[in-house]
Amino acid sequence: FGASRNRYIRFHWTGGLELSILMLDRYLWTKDLDTLQQHLPVIQSILSAFMHRFPQNNMGVIDMFPSQSLETWQCNSPANRSDCVTNPTPDIAGLIAVLKRTIALPESVVSKAQREIWKNYLKALPEIPVESVNGEAIILPGTGLPPKPHNTENVELYTVHPYRLYGVSTVSYTHLTLPT
Repeated sequence: FGASRNRYIRFHWTGGLELSILMLDRYLWTKDLDTLQQHLPVIQSILSAFMHRFPQNNMGVIDMFPSQSLETWQCNSPANRSDCVTNPTPDIAGLIAVLKRTIALPESVVSKAQREIWKNYLKALPEIPVESVNGEAIILPGTGLPPKPHNTENVELYTVHPYRLYGVSTVSYTHLTLPT
């Protein structure tokens, strides 16, 4: 047991967050509480897996290491920070989207205690990694990236789809801040 030897999937956990968003979207579209209640244990298990994998440290901050950013930015050696991604953008974006949506679920479905746990985890998440290029905020795939990517995915666009944190509309870009 333990981490897979296959570097393409060793720390690739984003699929669980994508599945969670699909389940939450189904509820958003249908308002079907019975199906939501069937899906909620899966969503809770996915969130719980992230919370156990990346707990808050004694300062209340989450350090998402070792990890990878999809299949592109892999973790070649989990013992070496310079060879792994820290705080992958797709996972942070997915957690923000899923946590905000689960926190907003009806009180008849989510207990006050569970809601507080999720609120605390949401507050402790790292910011979506960005850098300033010519005065423009550019979303990064993560922090502490390995020397080279292994394929070409648009990792940063997970903030647009499927998690819909950013886009072209009147959406507030509250998560995107320029580094100082």
